Amino acid sequence: MQLNNFYERDLWTEWSKRMALFANYKIRRHYYPQNMDTYYDIEKRMVSLRREQINNAKKMFSNLDDVRLRTSHSQLWKMRCDPIKTHDEEPSYWLSSENIEVFLEKLAIFENERLEFMYDKLAQLNAAKALLRLRETTVKEEKQKVGKEKRAKTIRDRKVQEPVRRSNRVQQNRKREVFAQVD
Repeated sequence: MQLNNFYERDLWTEWSKRMALFANYKIRRHYYPQNMDTYYDIEKRMVSLRREQINNAKKMFSNLDDVRLRTSHSQLWKMRCDPIKTHDEEPSYWLSSENIEVFLEKLAIFENERLEFMYDKLAQLNAAKALLRLRETTVKEEKQKVGKEKRAKTIRDRKVQEPVRRSNRVQQNRKREVFAQVD
């Protein structure tokens, strides 16, 4: 799976740590030997949930132009990660399959809230950037419009002003052409 931005990589790392914790001997021994099928089913479910969360992040952040991590967003991300980390550190969830189901449901809720929060923040930032780009383009178009009007005016002025001719014969020919057009 290709991880394109910080948010996707961080989600993948969190899930990898969580799965390594689940594979720890202390947790695995509660399932060994009679309940290993349950253990493997939970392990498969965790893999599928990790992929599901990464795909959710990809869907949300693919709509945005700029998803680079900034300092302010990094602090917000860490703040939103704290409840998830405290939730991960509760050892009582890992000892039975019923508790793990509750754990995974709460975890999905926390992660979806975090992704939606970050999406909203990034969407606001992208909207502000879009407004700035729109303003810049309108200013540029107005400058181009003014420049075109100036050029058109100077061209009209040049056509109206005829160069002064010293030749009497040329001036008379021009007068004849003007009278011929009027008739």
